[in-house]
Amino acid sequence: MKKTICAVTLIILVAAVALAQQSTEANDALVGKSKTPDHRVRDVALSPDGVLAAASYGFSDEGGVTIWKLADRSVVVNLLYGTSQATSIPRIAFSHDGKLFAAATGKGDVLLWTVGRWRSPRTILRQRGDPRDLTFGRNVLGYASETEALLYDLNTAAVTVLAAKGGPADSYNGISFSNDGKLVAVAGRRQSFLWNLATKQKVDNWDVKSFGFFGLGRTRGL
Repeated sequence: MKKTICAVTLIILVAAVALAQQSTEANDALVGKSKTPDHRVRDVALSPDGVLAAASYGFSDEGGVTIWKLADRSVVVNLLYGTSQATSIPRIAFSHDGKLFAAATGKGDVLLWTVGRWRSPRTILRQRGDPRDLTFGRNVLGYASETEALLYDLNTAAVTVLAAKGGPADSYNGISFSNDGKLVAVAGRRQSFLWNLATKQKVDNWDVKSFGFFGLGRTRGL
């Protein structure tokens, strides 16, 4: 009986030490913590040069975006939060050159800022469906929502709808550009496909045999 108790005690001690080591390793890897005005964080993004970090947060008509300098974790700006424009921001993204920052609201609007000039965003899309994904390509912005997947040309402001909802079960949960900027992939709940940006045509498509938790699936890089 004593041997059994000693063995159980030893196991507990080993487990406690292992957990303590894991906690220490996690703390060693942690660079720092930053807080947002609203704890309901929806998305995060880093600028390509690693200088800025952004987090979006909120639900319904309460929310916004906070941007920090990573070097000292100081707040650069709080966007929208606490103003008449306050709204939930499910998706955010920096452009590849770090000059632009985009945010998609829960109402399906997309706001665009020039980095460093935070007071005057442009609304480039309006009411395009509950946002699921937002990403930059070369001179183009990709947007996927519950109702459609589209491209917004940053030079001409032209909108190209790649796919639109055809039935109650349809939605578009991911959009991503290839590294060479020639292709865009769209992940849908029922079907996914590749689009050639030069020819403006589908080059491949495939049926989705199953879908992820709550039907969500997102593309990340090709």
